[in-house]
Amino acid sequence: MGKTTISFSLGEKEINRAIRELNRYRDELVRKCNELIKQLTDYGYEFAKFEVLRMGAFDTGELADSIQGYFDPNVGVGFIRAECWYAVYVEFGTGVVGAAESHPTAVAEHGWVYDYNHHGNSGWVYFNDREGKVMRTRGQPSHPFMYNTFRELQTKAHDIAKSVFNL
Repeated sequence: MGKTTISFSLGEKEINRAIRELNRYRDELVRKCNELIKQLTDYGYEFAKFEVLRMGAFDTGELADSIQGYFDPNVGVGFIRAECWYAVYVEFGTGVVGAAESHPTAVAEHGWVYDYNHHGNSGWVYFNDREGKVMRTRGQPSHPFMYNTFRELQTKAHDIAKSVFNL
């Protein structure tokens, strides 16, 4: 968008013209802000899917497939989310293994509790329907794919904004 100058005299026609120019400028600004949010949402959506795969934080592909990016132009808001039921466990990790390799903000900002059933190093046993056998686990490390997406968007936002606003 660059620098915009609107100058006018104090006559009625000139003031009305300036109002029209201000309205056009406002509309263009809203359009560009929406475009920025849309591009950030699209980029974040792709990055989150990539991050799940890069971190090896998948087993069936359900997690990566559940990631959605949506921009609502009516309110100018973008969302990136994972709808898979176990996404939060992948993000923050579980058990004593998760506590040892925890999420950067799990406890301090989110109050995430590792090994809440006090299984400790003995872990727990469960039946894996997909593999048809009993499994033992002590948990899993954090694979903070959404946190990494957030950090990536922080890094890229300035460059994307410069592109959208032609700066």
